[in-house]
Amino acid sequence: MRSILQKRGQQEIAGFVLIVLLVVVALLVFLVISAKKETVAASDKSIENLLSSLMSYTSECVVKEPSYESIRELIQDCYKDNSKKCKNNGQPVCEYLNETVAVMLPILLKTESSVSAYEMRAYYEDDDVHQEILNVKGGRYNLTNGSPFGASEMISSEDGIIKTTITVIVEN
Repeated sequence: MRSILQKRGQQEIAGFVLIVLLVVVALLVFLVISAKKETVAASDKSIENLLSSLMSYTSECVVKEPSYESIRELIQDCYKDNSKKCKNNGQPVCEYLNETVAVMLPILLKTESSVSAYEMRAYYEDDDVHQEILNVKGGRYNLTNGSPFGASEMISSEDGIIKTTITVIVEN
């Protein structure tokens, strides 16, 4: 009688261990799936924050006295009149805009070691007109080993809307 009870107890313990193992495996699968979803959402939000910060950055270009222009204002000025110059350094606004963004983007993205490429564009487009205002690219574009993430911001203008986009390729 005692050996029968002992075998029954061993079977119950083995069943309990099996149930615990199944629960642990299910929890691990759940954690892996939820961690991947959060990473994607965080990447998109990070790119939106990057674009917003970049657009609000105050440059060292003065178009109208006495204030320095933000990147957003430089894009608007470049669209309105591409012959405008910065009063404090004499450089054309469009040239200054492209140079400033080309220097800033790699520095801002340097902390993100998984970013392999980036592109920032600003352009005006309607039925008849397409005007490229800003186009800065860098890195190695390889969509087979990476995922694109992006954000966009619209800038109002007298004639319509200027669209600003930023796209980064994040290595998988």
